[in-house]
Amino acid sequence: MIASHSNCRAIANHGRNLTDDMIKAIASTGGVLGMNRLDGFINEDENKKSVDGLVDHVEHIANFVGIDHVGCGFDFEDYIVPESLLKNGVAKDDPSGTKGLCSAADASNFLEAMKKRGFSQEDIEKVAYKNFYRVYQKVLK
Repeated sequence: MIASHSNCRAIANHGRNLTDDMIKAIASTGGVLGMNRLDGFINEDENKKSVDGLVDHVEHIANFVGIDHVGCGFDFEDYIVPESLLKNGVAKDDPSGTKGLCSAADASNFLEAMKKRGFSQEDIEKVAYKNFYRVYQKVLK
């Protein structure tokens, strides 16, 4: 099972973010949570709406259920007008996303922030692609 675009409700109380019980349930299936890069899913505090703030979610999940259950769930909605994001509860957010993570070209900023936080190269690769790849292999057999 995957939650492709959800962060941790323990860090950001957004309705689409997952509670620890939900995270535990997904992990129990061998599943993965794809980190959402929109500010509203990262933190209510304006100062923590950042790439580092997103890494806080990775740390929470890794410490709670393990790094094998985290992945990148980035959508790059820079082509969407802000009004259309109302359905996600992020109407105040810039659809280009979190500063430093506005396009696919910026994904390395997220991985670099993980490295600075002390994640190993193997852990970073798991989050970047290996965890989702493992689930896809299992499901598509």
